[in-house]
Amino acid sequence: MPFCGILRWKHRRHGFGPKIRIHLQFCLQYPCVFACFLQGCVLVLFGAFGGLFLHSGKATPNKPYLRDVLDFKFEPNYLLMAKLRKPLFLTLLLSLSLFTSLHACQNLPTGPEKPANGEFQVLADQFADLQVLRYRIPGFEELSLPQKELLYYLSQAARSGHDIIWDQNYRHNLLIRKTLEQIVEHYQGDRKDPRWEQFMVYAKRVWFSNGIHHHYSSRKFLPDFDSAYWQILIKGSPKASFPVTASLKTPAALAAFLQPILFDPNLDAKRVNQEAGIDLVKGSANNFYRNVSQEEVEAYYKSLKDPADTTPIWYGLNSRLAKIDGKITEIPWKSGGLYGPAIDRIVYWLQKAIPLAENPKQKKALELLVQYYRTGDLKVWDAYNIAWVQDTESMIDMPRSIVTGKQIGRAHV
Repeated sequence: MPFCGILRWKHRRHGFGPKIRIHLQFCLQYPCVFACFLQGCVLVLFGAFGGLFLHSGKATPNKPYLRDVLDFKFEPNYLLMAKLRKPLFLTLLLSLSLFTSLHACQNLPTGPEKPANGEFQVLADQFADLQVLRYRIPGFEELSLPQKELLYYLSQAARSGHDIIWDQNYRHNLLIRKTLEQIVEHYQGDRKDPRWEQFMVYAKRVWFSNGIHHHYSSRKFLPDFDSAYWQILIKGSPKASFPVTASLKTPAALAAFLQPILFDPNLDAKRVNQEAGIDLVKGSANNFYRNVSQEEVEAYYKSLKDPADTTPIWYGLNSRLAKIDGKITEIPWKSGGLYGPAIDRIVYWLQKAIPLAENPKQKKALELLVQYYRTGDLKVWDAYNIAWVQDTESMIDMPRSIVTGKQIGRAHV
């Protein structure tokens, strides 16, 4: 039977006591979860104060009082767990609290109702032309604890780069996503209005496709609700923390800016446009180029190529090409470069994974991947791919990187 929630640990360097957050919508829908959660709160607080007696002297980075902060987020069907370190007394009490809450939740409905025969329900959700499916993971429980820990670190590395693909797909995607999330959380209007359901379908499509363009056709999909309702949604969310900027200082300005982006079918119509007779770069809405034409892109990369090089790198694979102050400049994706903070988080989790590598080949591949993220050197990227292919022994596979992929339709490829 699948677990009923995700448990995410948060780590705080400073501050006193554990902090707990839970999605109240889920708690109110399932009262027994809320009751178990309150029971866990009592145990957590008791453990927190009890943990004080296990430490003496001033807290330091290597000897914290209570720096393990919990962040609970319950969602159906999955459980992600990390390890607590200190204090031991707090760990035991939190484990007891978690076990009690999860045990009480096992018989609650999780997503679509299961058939009476008890068969595993594959379909999790369905909207527009999409189905969200669940999959079993046979053999996961048979993995060793170090293997599970390795999987956890690799999954966190992958999650750390989530916003990158959103920004790569379209320059306004993150602004749109954050706005939609705020509406979903804070809208105070009538949620039984048929237009609200249309809005939720649109939001789900955006979440699924990592942006406003279809994940296969790359065409922009439009909301079924009209622009007047868009204004109602913004005005009906007075408590929302909309992503206002220096140029978009108010929710009204934000709504006006996003309205043509969402509703005009001709504005940034395709993420990748490979139609004949057009400028492939200017005609595509992806975020790999800024203020350059197809001709300029082809000329730039042609100047970098060495005809005598028998093992050339894939020029432009991990960068944005932009015209800045009249000069064409390549901005690589690496630590200290474009997407630097997110890449630094990826490196952080990969470094935690390296000591847990299943064998020397896997360790070498991970080390090369870290080197690639730090330097953006595409020769290192080639070396990583060779090392990854040579590792045929590991149980855990982890093909990943930040590259554009062939689907981008770059003009020079």
